[in-house]
Amino acid sequence: MDIFDLDLPSKDLDRLEDRLRTRVGQLPDEARRHYFDLARSRFRDPDTYVVLCWSLGLGLHHLYLRRWGSFLLDLSFSLILYGGLIAWFLLGTPPFPILMTLAFFYNTIDTLYCLLLSQRIVQHHNIRLGQNLLAVLDPTNHLPSRNAGTGAAPSQSHDERNITRANSRLFLAVLAGLSVLCLGGWLLLGHGIPFLLRQIPVTEPGKILRIDFETTNPH
Repeated sequence: MDIFDLDLPSKDLDRLEDRLRTRVGQLPDEARRHYFDLARSRFRDPDTYVVLCWSLGLGLHHLYLRRWGSFLLDLSFSLILYGGLIAWFLLGTPPFPILMTLAFFYNTIDTLYCLLLSQRIVQHHNIRLGQNLLAVLDPTNHLPSRNAGTGAAPSQSHDERNITRANSRLFLAVLAGLSVLCLGGWLLLGHGIPFLLRQIPVTEPGKILRIDFETTNPH
């Protein structure tokens, strides 16, 4: 997969979703009804996930998907950042500036990554949840394994490895884009704007043309 493939954020998951939908359709009526009853209360909504991404770095979007480790990491970095800002305001000097900078960049990158790939992240979460529910309701119905020459679908572990690699590439793409954006902002503020200001001609006070109001408006 290429990180510049515009269909990448969904096409590998769409294949897994289609296979899951086929397997659910093969369940007996009672088991299929029970599956949808469970899925309805446990599947997550991408729009709600996006809204929670704007929780000021507190990691509520991770909590929504029950990703406890990511939630605690986001929460810890946010406490460091906001606690440092409050101490800076009260004491006049920032405590642990390196740690505060690290916390700021981590929360920023995490928020942007989750916002840009919210549909993919929630879709993957729902697929894995659906696979787990299906395994409980019908333990004998497994994904077909890779068989040479038979044209069988790849195994679940193979699909998961591909998805993990795709997620890593997308994360690197988001990180590279943010780095370029920060570098561009630094160059603009630190060099571009001062250069433009130096090009503006400044008139010396002694050369300003003064117009006598009384001579121009005789009454």
